[in-house]
Amino acid sequence: MRIKWSVIFLLCSSLMFCTSTSKNIQTKQKNDPKYQYNLGLFYLNEGKPSSAVTCLNRSLQLKPGNYLVYHALGLAYSMKGELEKSVASFQSALKINPESTETRNALGIMYQEMGFLDKAEEEFKLAIADKSYTSRALPHYNLARLYQLRNRAEDAIFHLENAIVLDNRFVMALNLKGIILEDMNRLNEAINAYKKALDALELSKSDGTQIQYNLAVAHFKNREYITARQIFEKIYNQVTDLEMKKDILKYLKMIK
Repeated sequence: MRIKWSVIFLLCSSLMFCTSTSKNIQTKQKNDPKYQYNLGLFYLNEGKPSSAVTCLNRSLQLKPGNYLVYHALGLAYSMKGELEKSVASFQSALKINPESTETRNALGIMYQEMGFLDKAEEEFKLAIADKSYTSRALPHYNLARLYQLRNRAEDAIFHLENAIVLDNRFVMALNLKGIILEDMNRLNEAINAYKKALDALELSKSDGTQIQYNLAVAHFKNREYITARQIFEKIYNQVTDLEMKKDILKYLKMIK
């Protein structure tokens, strides 16, 4: 009987030790700004911006002045659709580190979403001017989108071509270039841009249904009806968007 109770006592003691240790670890983690920052990034990657905001604000409470935390907080607020808070967070990051070009590009995107196009244009241009920024294709693309909104097609094409020079597999830039060229009735160039976008997509094993649809429409406008029909028929069963399915049927009906 003594042995039995001794074993129970040891088990309970061990359990108490584990519980105590676990609480100590949790307390340390709660009071560790780096841990809270990394946990916030984890929640961002998991698509849980509210949890990310909680952790990132906790990190700033424990250790103010980290521009990386403010940058991550700006991303979290943007995911939540709280654009003003996102802008404020990115601005705080830039006050601490004015050389954070990644933050500058993100701030430009928020300005554009809010309709502050002049401010967005300024941020994108500053990001492009930083020759050390390894992702300069992104502000070129963002500036092209802005110029598309302003009906400055040639300026948009210029920046898309710069983006593609910097990253020849930049699918969104190639697709947008095709869209703008198509709107300008430069159909052969548009078709070429869409084909390059599809080639880049094939390498990344991503879905290219939208771009194939764009390509088929460009062929249709260019009176290359057989090619257009082949693409429309090929993608029809792959399309999940009902409006796009209706449009494909309309095009096929016109071709027949």
